[in-house]
Amino acid sequence: MRIEPLSPDHLRKIQLHDSQQYLAGSLNGSAPEKVVMIGDGYSAIDDHGEVIYCAGVLPVWPGRGIAWAYISMHACRHMLKVTRSVRRYLEITPHRRIEAAVDVGFEEGHRWMRLLDFNHEGRLEAYAPDGHDVDLYARIKR
Repeated sequence: MRIEPLSPDHLRKIQLHDSQQYLAGSLNGSAPEKVVMIGDGYSAIDDHGEVIYCAGVLPVWPGRGIAWAYISMHACRHMLKVTRSVRRYLEITPHRRIEAAVDVGFEEGHRWMRLLDFNHEGRLEAYAPDGHDVDLYARIKR
């Protein structure tokens, strides 16, 4: 698995995990270029050229960012490497506070947030693009 700077092509190629299929429409048209332009992001590519994940942090203001990730349906066998690379990224990013939203019913996502040292802060109602609830997590550098 290799890590590369995020490109619009990565976002177009990723085959989203079932838990993120509702986000597929957000990767149409010029959206991939806009995502690449407004934030700091990177992608993981496996040895066969498959995009495993695209992730990054969108800045809100100095010291605060919002983490995002598109995870591939092929990521399961790579999750240890994925978690290690995301953890390294979180350690070097300049943001003091990083927030992340996880679908209420996505237990694997909640477990991953805890593995990445995020703390649960509460529920955000009607937050997702389709109106479903998410839980807010934050990782704070002290």
